[in-house]
Amino acid sequence: MNRYWVLFLIALLNTTFCPWSCYSQESDIIKKEVDLSRKVVHKVLSQSGPADVKVGLQGITTLEFPTKIEAINGYGFAMQPNLETDEFQLLYDKGTNFLSLKALRRGASANLTVVINEKVYCLYCQEDSDPSFAVIFGAPGENGVRVMGEPQFTGLEKKGVSREQLLGFLDKVKRYSALKTAKPDSVAFLSVAEPNKTTEVGEIRTVIRRVVRDDSLDSVGFEVQLDNRSQSDFYFDPQGFAVRVGDQKYDQSISDAGGIVPAGTSVSAFFAITGTTNGGGKGPAVDQKFDLQIRAAEAATNPNVAPNFTEPPVEHMPRAAIGGSKAANSEKGNVSGAGGKETKKKSRQEAAQANANDHGKKTPNPAPKKHWFGIFKRDSGTVER
Repeated sequence: MNRYWVLFLIALLNTTFCPWSCYSQESDIIKKEVDLSRKVVHKVLSQSGPADVKVGLQGITTLEFPTKIEAINGYGFAMQPNLETDEFQLLYDKGTNFLSLKALRRGASANLTVVINEKVYCLYCQEDSDPSFAVIFGAPGENGVRVMGEPQFTGLEKKGVSREQLLGFLDKVKRYSALKTAKPDSVAFLSVAEPNKTTEVGEIRTVIRRVVRDDSLDSVGFEVQLDNRSQSDFYFDPQGFAVRVGDQKYDQSISDAGGIVPAGTSVSAFFAITGTTNGGGKGPAVDQKFDLQIRAAEAATNPNVAPNFTEPPVEHMPRAAIGGSKAANSEKGNVSGAGGKETKKKSRQEAAQANANDHGKKTPNPAPKKHWFGIFKRDSGTVER
């Protein structure tokens, strides 16, 4: 009898505690799978040594940089890879500050070079069974210690300026002349300089017309003019404006430009920079010596191109065909055939005579006499190259 009671108690204990044990193990597995914070890695960019990046065969690993990528170079990385020769598949959109990688075979490893702010940084990418989902790089000099779960702000948010504020500021830069006359109070707090600094590179000339600073936003806006004196259209990246002050480079935070300067024309462009390059102190003042930098682009690879010019007015269009049509209509209405022939002949003779006069040699105007005191005069219209 005791034996049956013992078996009954054992069966009762198994039916009672086994579900709890299984539930506890399942909870631990779910908790372990949900806690993926270690898959997001924070690092600080450094030129002293390469940063390690763990990439998997399944899924992708995304790398985020503190500013836009200017160039990428690496052997074994391809956007459309060859499975026999390449090591990693690279996903990247021009003009962004991030890229993604995926390993193509086990044990794959290669180094990748990324250029930002005209500085070279090296990455050592290798296939790993425990890859990172994302690697977020901070700017050089930033504290590398991160609190998991704490929001990390980059770009404008980190500088405390919203896109709406920048749009309003850029609008003031664009309409500064009109606002200064109609609503002077709306721009009275702005610092303004008009350097009219000119720089020439080949057939392209750039002029910094106006520099405007808003201290409350720690932002500096620029109105520039782009002149194309060549025989072909010039294409540029509307998001590629930057200015340099000494050895410091400031990339644009917002811009308004079309991306094309038609041959033989001039267009205006507007952009703004925000904050400093190292995140400390205030940005540059309006009286600094700025060097404008623009990034050229090809028409076929520049999706940001927008029309920034209008067709010439009607009065500038050639009227030869219109005049000929009127003459033909008037002659058609003349019932006298002899009179019509005489009129045609006379008009041809007058045209031939006018053409001969136009192509005749013109006597050049005599050169002005040079006085002895002219050697002390200086040419005030210099062009900075």
